[in-house]
Amino acid sequence: MKEINKFAKKSVSKLDLSIKERKELKAEYIDHITAIYKEHLEDGFSEKESLDYAIRIFKSDNWLGDSSINQKKNYIQFGLVSIFFIYLIVLVPIYVYVSRMEVFKSGISINSFIPFRTIYAIITSSMDGDFGNIMRLQRRIVLFLSLIPMGIFIPIITSKYKSFLSNLKIYLLIALFLELFKILFPWWISIDYILLNLISCIIGYGLFTIIRKYVVQKRAINI
Repeated sequence: MKEINKFAKKSVSKLDLSIKERKELKAEYIDHITAIYKEHLEDGFSEKESLDYAIRIFKSDNWLGDSSINQKKNYIQFGLVSIFFIYLIVLVPIYVYVSRMEVFKSGISINSFIPFRTIYAIITSSMDGDFGNIMRLQRRIVLFLSLIPMGIFIPIITSKYKSFLSNLKIYLLIALFLELFKILFPWWISIDYILLNLISCIIGYGLFTIIRKYVVQKRAINI
């Protein structure tokens, strides 16, 4: 947009930089402001509102000279990545434990490829009072809940905030990996568990978008 280009040009003109450095910085400014503009536009705001909002956010992020804000963002990003790795350290033993407790058989059967056949059998047996399947169901619920944070972390770590399809591909790879790695042992494998892993991640992504939208709206009000 002309307005974004004009604002970026005016901003870099005040800086003590070479022509080449100004051009490079101007391009960065335009990319950053445009990304915020498009994001706000997708949330249903008008072009003018989105443009004003993008410039306000840009100024509040202090791109115009103070590197402390960017440094703070780097610290936050590092902190989030650290928390993510701690989460993985906790998740792996939980997943291994639940996988090892698939006591009734191991490997793959024809039922492994029928969606929700396995989980339906576990639920119905649990309702009939089968203690073993009640325990299996409880462990599966714990695992289902423990994978929801994965859906929250992935968009943050990969910076793919607005692209559900891009995140969905990653979620699918994670769901497949978590289930197919059990072939090495071998433990019981089922398409149900792949689907449940995927659904957990999608729920996490939904929570992430809700939280992010709330934060963005609150930030816009405070500016």
